[in-house]
Amino acid sequence: MFTKLAGLMALLVATGAVTNTLALPEWRQESAGEYLATTVITPEANQTFVFSGKVMFRDEHNDGTHKVLVGVKGFDADGRYLAARNCNPCGSFGTSSLLKNAVKGEAFIYLADNGKDWLSLKDKVIAFNIKADTSDLPNFDLSPLVTAAEQSEGGFKLFFAAGLERDYPAQTPVRVHNLGGYQYFGVFEYEEDQVDEWLPFNVTFVARNLRPGTVTFQPVIIGRGQVAEQSFRFKDISLSIRAEE
Repeated sequence: MFTKLAGLMALLVATGAVTNTLALPEWRQESAGEYLATTVITPEANQTFVFSGKVMFRDEHNDGTHKVLVGVKGFDADGRYLAARNCNPCGSFGTSSLLKNAVKGEAFIYLADNGKDWLSLKDKVIAFNIKADTSDLPNFDLSPLVTAAEQSEGGFKLFFAAGLERDYPAQTPVRVHNLGGYQYFGVFEYEEDQVDEWLPFNVTFVARNLRPGTVTFQPVIIGRGQVAEQSFRFKDISLSIRAEE
């Protein structure tokens, strides 16, 4: 498995726009089959990005279909990683508020009944001190993982995998957030017989669709499959950036 690709670059190619060339000479392996470009990009609101390249899965390690995920790892102005849990509300539960004071160290809270199916809630997190217009996003004021829910007087009791990190007063507004990591803009599936050949991918995304609060990002490419960590290769990666006037 190689982690360095010579000659990788991102080209700023736009009709009527200033052209610039950003060198992306290195990729760092984060985990099995997962690579992060070492160059940090600062997007502008009027930019469109085209992420493209070629991938290969080796036959000697092949035992089924494989996926390639293409996206970005975004950061806010303070350099904090913007994961899905910070930016991705789960709309099916709406918003609610705390029925009682929530105490630091306790692994549960009481929520007001807003007519949603809280008993089905699991494997998500609760965001505190939310705003109705979502201007709180990205939200880093989050609970541990929700493990279960039960009905209680006036609403529901949610249980967490660990204790709360701080106190919250009754009436604190809350919402449910999804879990997840990087922000993906393309998922490409390759069949079992697509091995030992370079296969192209291409995905387009715009700066305004980056997660709320994104100030910088690093491109990410991930190979997924039962043995993707042994079989995944990639080359000729480029990031074209078009600035709309």
